[in-house]
Order: sequence, then C-alpha cells, then structure tokens
Amino acid sequence: MVSLFGWPTVTRAVVGPVLAGGLMLGLLSGCAAPSSGIGGTDPAAGGFTGLGGPASAGLPGGLPWAGRTGQEPSISAPARVPSPAPIPPPAVPDVPRRSADLAGLAGPVSAPVRVRVPALGIDMPIEAVGLAEDAAMALPANPAVAAWYRYGAGPASPAGATVVAAHVDSPVYDIGPFALLADAPAGTEIVLETADGGAHRYTVASVDSVEKPAVPWASVFDRSGQPRLTLVTCGGEFDYDARRYLSNVIVTAVPAP
Repeated sequence: MVSLFGWPTVTRAVVGPVLAGGLMLGLLSGCAAPSSGIGGTDPAAGGFTGLGGPASAGLPGGLPWAGRTGQEPSISAPARVPSPAPIPPPAVPDVPRRSADLAGLAGPVSAPVRVRVPALGIDMPIEAVGLAEDAAMALPANPAVAAWYRYGAGPASPAGATVVAAHVDSPVYDIGPFALLADAPAGTEIVLETADGGAHRYTVASVDSVEKPAVPWASVFDRSGQPRLTLVTCGGEFDYDARRYLSNVIVTAVPAP
C-alpha cells in the first residue's frame, strides 16, 4: 500500500495517529492538513483555507475512507491561492528640509561690539550671545553691557532686525544706560560699531512700551523685511512681589540715509 506521499504505509491501526500528528504539526506551523471537499480562501467562511483555517471542519465523522477496504483514495493538497501583491505606499513628496540648529544659520560678516546714542549719553560695549537656559535671550548681568543676538541679523545683513538688548537696572550694578531709551525722541541717532571697524548709523523710528505678555517676539527677532535695529530693555511699572518690570521698552530704528 502506498501513502499520500509515496511512502509505504504501515498497518491500518497506525494511520489515524500518523495523520493526527500531521494535523497537529500543520496547525503549529500555520497550515492545516488537506481534506476532501473543503476549499476556499476566506477565513471568515469557516472552511479550510490552507493558511491556518479550522481544519477540524474538513474532517466530519473522521477520515472519509474509514471502514473501507482496498487502497485509500489519492488526495491532493489544495493549491495555495497566492496572496495579493502588497499595495505600495503612496509616494512621499520631496520636501525641502533645513536644519533647525541655530548654530547652522548664516551670521553677519562682522559682529556689533559697541552701541552709542550720543544725544542720550549712552555708550556701551556689546557681547554676542545666544539663548539662556530658560530659552530667553541671554543677557550680561551688568546692565552697563549690552547683548547682541548673534543668531539673528547683524548690521551688515541685507534683511531683518539686528537685536541689541540689556537689563534696565540691577540691585548689584544700579541703573543701566538703556533706562534712558524710553524718552528717546524720533530721529535720535544710534551708532553701532562693528568688529571690523565699521560704523552703522540708524535713526529712531518708534519707541513702544508693551506689557510683557503682549510683546510680539516673532516680530522683534524677525529675520525678514527691511534692515533695522531693535533695542530692547525692561520698563513700565515694577511688580515688587514678583520683583520684575511688567513691560518691555522696544526701540525701532532704521538705517540713516
């Protein structure tokens, strides 16, 4: 007697256990044993799928040739239905990308190192700074020293605001020169001296006192638009409980003709 796979069979008594072992192996490996009269590829239909469907449904009442004599019928394994080809993901457009690292941004040719407002008696050195730990612009502790935001525009930049800021006062260093900016009249001359020996002249266009929650910082540090100078310090009323000023004084100056 020849088995389904061409191997000589043993006695009838061991056919059931051999097939049962094959069925268990099929279930463990994700494929059930073949059966007669069962087909289909939809697992929800309850029939044998060849891909791990309910194999017991294909053997109602046991083996189809149980109790018969002679050679068992030859049973062919059902052909596997090929899985549908995977749908490719939609094409991703090539979006231009730019590093958000501030250090990677192009800087001006020469940094400002000194700010002077002759009409107000302001004459201060300038340090190049970045951001402090609280994500605000870092400022020197001494209000007599101003800071230039080095990741923004500079005096030689073709566009954007050159931002120079300083504390208005300090319990250690007393009142700073930028305290005088609140009274600067329109047209007041401001001079920025740069490390290369150049002098860039501006005239005051506006002086605004804005409560801190309403300060439009995106506009203050804007890198677009006409070249301009923005001086920033604190001002307005002083909150003695919070020990801080409630407003910022923002001076906008444009290049002198």
